[in-house]
Amino acid sequence: MTDIFRGETPEDINNKCLDVCHRYLDGVWRDITVDQMVVRRVGGGYTNLLFQCSLRDDINVVSSEPKDVFIRFYGKKWVKDNNESNERLTDIIINLLTSEHNLGPKVYGMFSEGIVGEYIDGHHMSPEDQLNPAIVKEFAQKLAKFHSLNVPIGRDYDWLKTTFNRWYDGAHLKTPHMDQLLNEIETNNLLKYNLKEENEWLHKCMDAMKSPIVYSHNDIFTGNILVNNRINETNDDNNVVLIDFEYSRHFYRGLDLGFFVNEFGRDSNFFIREDLPLADDQWIQTFLGHYLDESVKIRGKEFAERPENSMDVLLKETKFFTLVMEIYLIFPFYAINETPDCNDRREILRRANTYYGRYIKRRNEFEKLGITPLPRY
Repeated sequence: MTDIFRGETPEDINNKCLDVCHRYLDGVWRDITVDQMVVRRVGGGYTNLLFQCSLRDDINVVSSEPKDVFIRFYGKKWVKDNNESNERLTDIIINLLTSEHNLGPKVYGMFSEGIVGEYIDGHHMSPEDQLNPAIVKEFAQKLAKFHSLNVPIGRDYDWLKTTFNRWYDGAHLKTPHMDQLLNEIETNNLLKYNLKEENEWLHKCMDAMKSPIVYSHNDIFTGNILVNNRINETNDDNNVVLIDFEYSRHFYRGLDLGFFVNEFGRDSNFFIREDLPLADDQWIQTFLGHYLDESVKIRGKEFAERPENSMDVLLKETKFFTLVMEIYLIFPFYAINETPDCNDRREILRRANTYYGRYIKRRNEFEKLGITPLPRY
């Protein structure tokens, strides 16, 4: 796993973390001094600053308070909440709900700049975890539970289209002679297949798929799935947790399913994308079977009787949304000037062109197989 850090660590971060712990934690945490706590920056995030705060080894707890917590200080979101004047309102609501339903880390406190919660000694879901039937089953069950949450926030089903258009238009504002630049660096895929037109066609396909609306995570890559380092074989409901809900909202069910399947074989480095094949149908159907079984438990047998919840329909829906995820990944590279491993705009565009070529290849394959619901032209 490659750690990703965004932004400089504030010089006074130990005192900032101590202040948060004093305000929101109980027991010994209320009286410790800055030298009785160890603060460590945690890798894996790109939007926020994340720290692990631990009591020094010689400091004993007095009750049931934790010895370790995480503190997340919010950064600027990549995707804006169009319906909320407070862009972090959704984060507050969903973090409390996932904590209450044992789907995410326990929340100990929330403040305007961030959140303090349960530190889990875990790792981002790895390719090895994806081959562990128990881990995949628990993840599928928790995703089904997440999708069933009743979250009282505004609904905007056009958010993904709006986001893509904002990224595309922003890229052309930053780079007025984009076509000239693309020609200079020979990005043949971006030149041959108009990205904006492709996006418009794909969104029409999304609507035509009629994937059910659920409360969706929308960023379910492996870096946002934590697997406990100490697997409890006797408790199959506490080894996997979901994290980072800042882009969650009501949207098509298929987006999370396709996102997860599209990450098969990958580690948590979102910015380096190997050219990997999709998981085979047996693996996908096993995952979807666990998801459907848990959904039936939650929603009742009527859920299983609906045509859109048959395995054949769900498999096609999931595969289609892997295509959505491929283009979802291209737009940030098209729009940004730097990544954690590269600050060369031309190289980032070349990377976008490579990924776009993979998208086109899969789109052509899916058209032949009848997975895309509408003809391209």
